[in-house]
Amino acid sequence: MMAANGNSPMYMLQAIVLLLGFLSTQPSVRADTPDFCFSDDQKSICPITPTDIPEFSSSFDYRFIAPSVQAPFDRFSWQAFIASQWPLDETGTPISNGFLNPNNGTPRWKTYTNQHDMLATSDQEAACSNQTGLLLSQFRQSSGEALVDSAGNFVLYETRLNPASEAFIRQQRLVTTEERKRYSDSGQEIQFPLQSTGGPGAQMLKFAWKVIDDADNPSDFLVQEAHISVAARHAHTGQPKCLSVTVGLVGMHLVQRVPSGNGDRWVWSTFEHTDTAPLATNARGPNSIMVAELFPDGCQAPTDTAGRAHLFFNVQSDATVNTGHNQALWGDRTPYARDSSGLPIQASRIVRCWNIFEGTRATNGQWQQALQGSALAHYRLVGTQWVGNIGGAPFGTGEVPRYLSNVTLESFIQDKPQGTCLGCHNTANTDAGQPANSTFVLNPR
Repeated sequence: MMAANGNSPMYMLQAIVLLLGFLSTQPSVRADTPDFCFSDDQKSICPITPTDIPEFSSSFDYRFIAPSVQAPFDRFSWQAFIASQWPLDETGTPISNGFLNPNNGTPRWKTYTNQHDMLATSDQEAACSNQTGLLLSQFRQSSGEALVDSAGNFVLYETRLNPASEAFIRQQRLVTTEERKRYSDSGQEIQFPLQSTGGPGAQMLKFAWKVIDDADNPSDFLVQEAHISVAARHAHTGQPKCLSVTVGLVGMHLVQRVPSGNGDRWVWSTFEHTDTAPLATNARGPNSIMVAELFPDGCQAPTDTAGRAHLFFNVQSDATVNTGHNQALWGDRTPYARDSSGLPIQASRIVRCWNIFEGTRATNGQWQQALQGSALAHYRLVGTQWVGNIGGAPFGTGEVPRYLSNVTLESFIQDKPQGTCLGCHNTANTDAGQPANSTFVLNPR
């Protein structure tokens, strides 16, 4: 008699019964909800940041991802993404039809405070102290590894906090390590705001940037002029440096608290450039989680990518898939990623372990069609994750979809148990050891 393990017929039958029961009782999407703008007064693409997902029902136990339920969350994600990228003029006013040329003006996110500006987390060196504009220094992911693009350059990261998040941190006196220790000792809970008057609640954005090189078409990216601050310990020469570059957005997390249902534990939206990486030959669908081990042989590289170029995958390379660099250092010129002897290192070879949900792909098509001619059309929503049930095996902390990762921000943990936004952040504490309301922002390193 076969044991009821993750691959047994009995286990799979239970999964099918759960899925059929789930799909047969899904609430329908409100037909009168505008697709491209959160405001009921506008139907076209607009700069208004959404504040809630009214279709969400906290009385239903959502277990699997289904198109009718996921559509409002994915719409919310796209609306929030467009609003964050919408260019503003010199007075801070959204430029009319700014989505058509998002690189013409100051994107809204750039008016938000940078995490290191508020909490002093950067490796900023004197070489960049007098520079203005976008200043980058972080080049390692949360796993500690560096991602190197096909041109041999590091991907860089930064985190921004919207005004509601910044105001909460300042008002609650959580800016310094000493303040966070006093807050923890006081017994107060950390709860970022759900919704501010007339605007969104707490929102945090994490960006992944690549250095634009000769092989890239800048018009296909959301671009910024930037300076990279390289600390002495990260430089091949042992000397700090300030590098002037143009960078293009390749990945972005956008997380936001909303009042409806279980959304008070944040809604997680993650976007990528459309040319990031190919799908693994053994990629799993978002609902195929009812197995003992998700990827027993790891994620496997495709043998043919139909000649398509990818920013993080070279079909000619024989490098191990989805492995990062722990000891790489910065050179003085491109390619910037170097080994200890100063020689260029091998680019990362990244594949996507999880297929994008079919409903999300359909939503992406609608938005990309509406954005034709804009750099924004070169981006896609990988997925939206939210809390839909009480959790437990195999449903984790209740997140739907169960697993969600971004190939530019979680390149090396996609096939691991921690390859889930909410599941990972559910363990977040401040540097004082206090539960931090699912964010690592208050645990600067």
